Amino acid sequence: MTEGSMSVTGLEHCGNSPRTAITAQILLAWAQGDDSTLASWLADDVSHTLVGSSSDTPCHGTAATLRSFRAPGPMTRLVVHGLLSHGKEAACDGTATLEDGTVVHFAHHATFTSAGKKEKVREIRTYQYRRT
Repeated sequence: MTEGSMSVTGLEHCGNSPRTAITAQILLAWAQGDDSTLASWLADDVSHTLVGSSSDTPCHGTAATLRSFRAPGPMTRLVVHGLLSHGKEAACDGTATLEDGTVVHFAHHATFTSAGKKEKVREIRTYQYRRT
């Protein structure tokens, strides 16, 4: 699949449950810098932690999360290795190839406000490793 100028693989099977489909939407919005879509899935009291950054302190609130929950740069390719959900939690991992050729391995873990189909994200933890 192609989203704009970015090649995307690994999301073909993500329509089998509402939570995985929502998580796939959030992942694509993260990769494309689509704040409007991201904001529509974030709870007012959302928090984001970029694990391993200079400060592992989570940021709180929609505006702060939108500033923190950013792709590592413009991407030419997004490969999703896994995306799964259970109850009110979901996780995904993969690799992002940036425009300069850098490959970044990532994983996101999201906790929703409850297990309902249309619930919003309350917490996100992101892990990234930039291969040089």
